[in-house]
Amino acid sequence: MSCCETQNLAVGYGAPLLRDIALHAERGKILALIGPNGAGKSTLLKTLAGQLAAQGGAVLLDGVNYMGSHLHSGEFGHMCLVPGGRECRCGKRGCLEAYCSTARFSDDLGITREDFFAGLEAGNKEYRLLWDDYLDHLAIGIYNIHIVLDCDIVMGGVLAQFIEPYLDDLRRRVIDISSFDTDASYLRCSKYRKWTSCVGVALHFIADFLDTI
Repeated sequence: MSCCETQNLAVGYGAPLLRDIALHAERGKILALIGPNGAGKSTLLKTLAGQLAAQGGAVLLDGVNYMGSHLHSGEFGHMCLVPGGRECRCGKRGCLEAYCSTARFSDDLGITREDFFAGLEAGNKEYRLLWDDYLDHLAIGIYNIHIVLDCDIVMGGVLAQFIEPYLDDLRRRVIDISSFDTDASYLRCSKYRKWTSCVGVALHFIADFLDTI
């Protein structure tokens, strides 16, 4: 029977509002989401519908999502990059997300992502300084992931819509801090951009349909 299923899903705007969501909804059945205002009901539904990018990462081993012993696998956004650094919305300091969430553009500058990248293209020096800091910390995070897993890394979600013109610059920054690599072609952008969640849900139902043929 067709269903919508999530495992270890994190949703939110900038910082995760809900974490470790395990949901199983079968076709034709009614599932109720109950909670007070601001609990995240609409945020979850928007994520399931593909209107909002899911948060958190994933480690795939032979094509299978590796969840980890405590279901924290792939939560790269909260690796500590700078002990005692910028405050993260998780309550800790120095997390990758505190430096490399696209919410930094609104938090630090009070503008939208679209306005930030338009200004960056136009040569705004303040935006350039923030972007250099952003890429430097993102490169550290990517390098840390790669040196542990030694695998391809695919960037998806909101950032993938904007970063492709700067991908070579980001790869160079990763290489500059690498102990082994002289090539960072393992780093790619998801071709689905912000539609990653939509495609993932669609493929689930397509696979279910193919099993009935």
